[in-house]
Amino acid sequence: DSKLCNMLFMAEAARRWGSGGITANAFSPGLIADPDGFFRNQNRLFGSVFSGISKAVGVAETNDFAGSALAYLAVDPAMDGQTG
Repeated sequence: DSKLCNMLFMAEAARRWGSGGITANAFSPGLIADPDGFFRNQNRLFGSVFSGISKAVGVAETNDFAGSALAYLAVDPAMDGQTG
């Protein structure tokens, strides 16, 4: 639900303030399978097993990848004036 809310908020912000030169973007870092991150408040065994499986299957992203993607969105000149 939070990803949908993020997208709806971005779309509404772009609609309301886009004509004033304000851009709005939604960002999802991907699946960060880290038992000390998103799963830190869950059962430790569950977090470790989920992390191992998602990395083995190849669907997990690293903290570095997610951070660099967010930095790109925030400061890269290619994103100037882009909404989405």
